[in-house]
Amino acid sequence: KTYNASFRETGLPSHTTWYVQVNGIQYNSSSSYLNLSLINGTYNFQVLNVNNLVSEPTGGYIAISGSNLTRDLTFVPGYKVTFVESAKNALPAGTSWYIQSWNYTRTTFSNQVSMLFPTGTFTFEARSGDPNYYGSGGNFTVGASATTVNVNFTRGLFNVTFIETGLPAGHKWAATTGNLTEYSTTTSLNFTTLPGGEYTFNFPASGKYIGNYTTVTVNTEGMNKTLYINFGYGYFITFN
Repeated sequence: KTYNASFRETGLPSHTTWYVQVNGIQYNSSSSYLNLSLINGTYNFQVLNVNNLVSEPTGGYIAISGSNLTRDLTFVPGYKVTFVESAKNALPAGTSWYIQSWNYTRTTFSNQVSMLFPTGTFTFEARSGDPNYYGSGGNFTVGASATTVNVNFTRGLFNVTFIETGLPAGHKWAATTGNLTEYSTTTSLNFTTLPGGEYTFNFPASGKYIGNYTTVTVNTEGMNKTLYINFGYGYFITFN
């Protein structure tokens, strides 16, 4: 069985077409009501801006539970808010980032992204498409004019740990990435506080012991990483 789910708007000029997306499907109306037939369930909705007018609320959820439902929407003047990525702590070129604020989520590959907000105070959170970078968040206030909000990203620091098996107790072994070499005489070898990113690690033979791999590439992906390496007794062959 279906029930009537109505969105009722105020604030738009007569006969203005307005749009609502429900579970990702877009519907429109040129009257004060937009009517849908829905079965029981929970639906997310997003109200699109109309020229320089924004809806309060701009989005959220409706729940159909055995009866009809009406959701009121009020269109009010919207003012441009531009979120600008700090040049000092910029992401690598071509990295996506996005802003979450007031039911908005907007993604960009450039150094800024703009949205319309009504007057008021809002919270925001910036996130990077690269999990090795952390974005800033906070509050901003919108008056009757355009607003700029600065966004900072910080490159995280992570640990990469290798756990070995196969070496005699106390045997010294090593790993190298770039110009950094770490040594260990226990079963674990640690690279600490590495800036987030991709690293290639090389494992030289340890005496007569050789690892089951001599090179491995690791991306920290926003978290500490632990990898395992197994050493075995190696036989060296000389070709004349």
